[in-house]
Amino acid sequence: MHDEFAAYGVRFYAINSPAFGENATTLDAFKIQAGLSYPVLTDQSTEFLIKFTGSNSFPYPRDVVVDANGVIRHAGTDYNGQATRAMVIELLQEAGLPTP
Repeated sequence: MHDEFAAYGVRFYAINSPAFGENATTLDAFKIQAGLSYPVLTDQSTEFLIKFTGSNSFPYPRDVVVDANGVIRHAGTDYNGQATRAMVIELLQEAGLPTP
């Protein structure tokens, strides 16, 4: 989806909370192995994770969709690519922007 929506101004990011001692080299290797074309950020203090889960537990995946105004429109642990794609299209339409 990152590649599909990049031309429409949509950005995707992965955020890693290094619970298992990952370092930059490990994350870079994972990014290459997984074929990720979007940035992988690191949340060293797990503050981001705690903000969206209410604890320092590690439910994976944690998907968060934020609209152009910075409003969280979705936060969940069950990844559904079709639903996420539909939500992104809906947000683009709400903003009066073109869609794929």
